[in-house]
Amino acid sequence: MDTQAQRPPLRYAAILVAAGQSQRMGGYPKACLTLQGVSALEYLAQCFRACSIEPLVVTGYHAELVEAEASRLHLPFSRNPAPEKGMLSSIQHGARALPPPFDAFFVHPVDCPLLRPITLRLLTQSFANKDSVSIPSFLGQSGHPPLLPAPLLSSLISLAPDTPHGLAHLLGQYPTQLVPVPDSAIVHDMDTPDDYAHLKGLCDAMTAALFPDEAMALMTIVGVSAKGIAHGQAVGAVAESFALSLQSPACPPWLCKAGGLVHDIGKGHPKHEAWGAQYLEEMGLSRLAACVRDHRDLILPENAPITARELVYIADKYCQGNRWVPIETRFTQKMRLFADDPESIRHIQRRLHNALAFEARLKKTLGKDPSLLAKKALA
Repeated sequence: MDTQAQRPPLRYAAILVAAGQSQRMGGYPKACLTLQGVSALEYLAQCFRACSIEPLVVTGYHAELVEAEASRLHLPFSRNPAPEKGMLSSIQHGARALPPPFDAFFVHPVDCPLLRPITLRLLTQSFANKDSVSIPSFLGQSGHPPLLPAPLLSSLISLAPDTPHGLAHLLGQYPTQLVPVPDSAIVHDMDTPDDYAHLKGLCDAMTAALFPDEAMALMTIVGVSAKGIAHGQAVGAVAESFALSLQSPACPPWLCKAGGLVHDIGKGHPKHEAWGAQYLEEMGLSRLAACVRDHRDLILPENAPITARELVYIADKYCQGNRWVPIETRFTQKMRLFADDPESIRHIQRRLHNALAFEARLKKTLGKDPSLLAKKALA
């Protein structure tokens, strides 16, 4: 009997610490600063709620403003009566106020607002040991939020509030696993106006997508082969070169490069483009999912704008592994493989027709031969 399959799903809680004085931010509560039209608190709440986790907000300084925002968002909150004792005291206050039951809980400061759902999902997927702490890491650098097993709650609450290094001191006493995540946001904090300006500049790009270095990290995390990564790098380089020539807001070069990198993330699964797109959708990466879902074949209506999706699609047609080939060559080789299968030949011919039609449109739009741009990008 498979007892693993009969286990109920684990339950997760979260403490969002928003009790600080915000002195370096000019005294305005960080939870209420806006990012992409929403408060930092709402941005984080959306992330946790996307993973079916309802966070508890701990307030302290600026309690009236932060609690009003939490109320607007229908978030539970609890006020630390002595925030001057430091962040550990606020975390402990939240730990006491967390409503049971839960198997593990996150601790996350509102100072790090650009968290992505994929980080929470990878942390919960990796959580298995009720005696072990999980900490996300990006390219070897650890960040927020740690995921603590529920049995650590009493140890956290019993710490002296003036314990040096606070939560880090506690975590250092327990087995810890670093969980690689493709999310540089885990190391971005917001302590000063310059930090805030920097995060505002990143916010739009980070929503539902990954930067190229994050996309590369994701390919490694899911176990894509070296050959698959090399092909993704080639497609990403070609798509990026098209975007740089097109100079359209609908085709950011970084997004085209990232989309090319992950376009074959589902390779090895049946209907790999659909599998890969669904995986990315579930991870909250819908902008990348579009590049994956349609990279095998698409038809773009004449009046529809060219986006990153189309540039990744056509870039893939010029890349055999990580080498350049003309579009006709790619499809001729496919037809030779299926020479005894008339139905497959018809499908391949249709896809060749669609690819050549889009190539002609892109050539007209760019005023350049995309085949030559692709060849140069792969040289």
